[in-house]
Amino acid sequence: MRIVEEFSRWILQVGEGQVQEIPISDDGEPNWIKISEEVLIWNDEDCLHNLITSIYPDFDSKYEDWSYLHE
Repeated sequence: MRIVEEFSRWILQVGEGQVQEIPISDDGEPNWIKISEEVLIWNDEDCLHNLITSIYPDFDSKYEDWSYLHE
């Protein structure tokens, strides 16, 4: 669960403009941000399961309930 908490904090920092941007053009317009290795979610079954269940706690039993998924 630690990775989900770190990712959540990082995403908030991105949204608040607190993550350093990297210019990709000569005019200096910052268009990219570097994604830290610590917040990457690798293609790992346990990690993906933890991410899904942190967003949808009852996913295993309600995955076909569109109103639940929509919320």
